[in-house]
Amino acid sequence: MGINHLFPVQYKSFEMTMEGTDVILQARTGTGKTLSFAIPLVEKLQKMSKSSSRKPKVIVLAPTRELANQVKEVFSALSHTVRVTSVYGGVPINMQIDSIQCGVDVVVGTPGRVMDLMQRRVLDLSNVEHVILDEVDQMLDMGFAEDVGEILEDSYTQKVKPQTMLYSATVPDWVLNAARNYLDKDYKLISLIGKKNEQTAITVKQYAIQCRPLEKSSAIKDLVKLYTGKDGQAIVFCQTKKEADLLSSELVQKEAKALHGDISQSTRSTILKNVSYYIHRVGRTGRAGKQGVSILLYARSDESQLALCEKAAKVKFERIRFPTAEQMRQVCVREAVSDILKVDEGLSKSFQEAAEILIKEKGAVSSLAAALALVSNAEAFQNRSLITCAEGFVTLMYRCEQHGRHFDVRNTVYKYMRGLNVHVQSFHDLTDGR
Repeated sequence: MGINHLFPVQYKSFEMTMEGTDVILQARTGTGKTLSFAIPLVEKLQKMSKSSSRKPKVIVLAPTRELANQVKEVFSALSHTVRVTSVYGGVPINMQIDSIQCGVDVVVGTPGRVMDLMQRRVLDLSNVEHVILDEVDQMLDMGFAEDVGEILEDSYTQKVKPQTMLYSATVPDWVLNAARNYLDKDYKLISLIGKKNEQTAITVKQYAIQCRPLEKSSAIKDLVKLYTGKDGQAIVFCQTKKEADLLSSELVQKEAKALHGDISQSTRSTILKNVSYYIHRVGRTGRAGKQGVSILLYARSDESQLALCEKAAKVKFERIRFPTAEQMRQVCVREAVSDILKVDEGLSKSFQEAAEILIKEKGAVSSLAAALALVSNAEAFQNRSLITCAEGFVTLMYRCEQHGRHFDVRNTVYKYMRGLNVHVQSFHDLTDGR
């Protein structure tokens, strides 16, 4: 996998995992938590005797199907002899039943589907020796506490309780209190964050931009192009399925796809009130030491919520403006030049005749400029209002030296603009030096 040494989160927990110690491990998302339990558990599993109808030795519970699949892929990449399967709702259950009945060492799943398989008497956890709760704060916050309790109760019917390990980016007090129901009294708490340090990934630059809801869609298109380039990747988190579908249809140049979660809207609303949601989402970038960018779009009415998020996550968002038309033009130019320089010489020769015709009709410079514009998928970019982010608007700022005269200034501006037949969309008073 290209990894030559253990990351801190893996080094700190390796011996404890090998020794069977119960652990609560808190570390930023993207620091290698999955490998921290997958590596030692695979070491253990490879030493065990195997049978074709073997029962699982490891159960990993995760809050979402995406995380369940991600954990499953990590286990699979580490060993060809350890059998791993992932189970989750929203898809037919028959294939998941078949994979378990064929014998499996590790089951990774969401609590609801795991419970379903247990009730069908397909999944037997009586031989489980290791229980992993991944992103435990999200799992309990999403209403899975009861399911988790029933699943663990079935696993703990043995004389020897299985090793239990809880992994999370945030460990608030209510999570600690719930977790103690599943852990030995002498469990170890490993925190790679500390009370005074920010909990989000330190490899991620975090920006915030004020934006009206009506401008979000077009603004996101520009931001994705500016920060990812032609070959980069981006994840856009939306509040609703409808918003995700709409945005993916408008980002056709980036081959966008909409991914829908299987949690209800009422549950999602509860999550959005908890700052841990932001911490987990921003951790999807800047993983394994790589650099990433997070851009949070917020409405003017969200200022107080943004401040609360900064305080709770111990992070300060850098306020930025939307990219200008000139910035977008420069991005397109760089991409187009880079793509043209990569074209195979033999392929370009087959277009020479067409090039000569174009040069004769439009001239060399005009023809090449048109080709660059076409290659880059450039649009007629427009500047945005610094106040509302709406395209095609210019922001003017007037200074008034006398306090209490802003209404006079506003009326003067409106009157002047009407004389020029120019529409004024909004007027904001900037006070206290802002």
